[in-house]
Amino acid sequence: MRTAGPRLRVGQVDELKAELHRDYPVPVSVTLVLDGGWLGSKHSGVLAEQLRAAGRDVSLVFGAPFDPVDSSYKVQGLRRLLRWSNRTGRKLELLRTGPIGIPAVAAGAKVAAIGLSSSTRHLGGPVARRADGVVPRRSPQVFVPRLLHWQRGVDLKGSEITDCSCAACARAGTGLQRFGVAFDSSVPSRVRNAAREHDLHALAGVVRGVGAAADPREELTRLRQDARELAEAVGVPVPKWLGNWDQ
Repeated sequence: MRTAGPRLRVGQVDELKAELHRDYPVPVSVTLVLDGGWLGSKHSGVLAEQLRAAGRDVSLVFGAPFDPVDSSYKVQGLRRLLRWSNRTGRKLELLRTGPIGIPAVAAGAKVAAIGLSSSTRHLGGPVARRADGVVPRRSPQVFVPRLLHWQRGVDLKGSEITDCSCAACARAGTGLQRFGVAFDSSVPSRVRNAAREHDLHALAGVVRGVGAAADPREELTRLRQDARELAEAVGVPVPKWLGNWDQ
């Protein structure tokens, strides 16, 4: 059973202690809804120490406008929590996360719920408007298996990225090229649904491939290296965890 945790802003140590030490009539996993800043170098040690003191299973949700694990320090902060879980035998779950959940499970996380949309990969926050007032055109976000993360469909260039053998793309016959469209307002539901179907099949394929490998961690290392090399070759950014997980 998981608790219904309130959102804890970075540095709210007293509130964190209260959640971790609250009494329940049955065994629970304490849900902590945390700003991504808790994973930074200034606060991850405090968080890990409070988890050690409480000695309870935890279910984590991280919040940020875009990516709550957007620096090498935050990647290492998450790894610190996973080491706490491994040392103590306490369960750690990631209830909203992105593909970083794959190596997290390999490193000991009990659960990693990878969302198919940004709102289900982390708890959102306010996003600053562009200073020039320009509203960018909308394009579907699609999971690119060889990059291990999402990209706007309109930004996908080159067969190295757009080729996809998932069931949805095989049926459509055009790979990810069909998502290279942009709209002045919201993305039409038929395009969103097609992207979601692709995401489901493509992400599941990556997870199955890692799970079936003789050495899942070695396979993850290979996939991360391939993703970084491809991203550099085609000039697209990659999430911080791809290059900083093993540091």
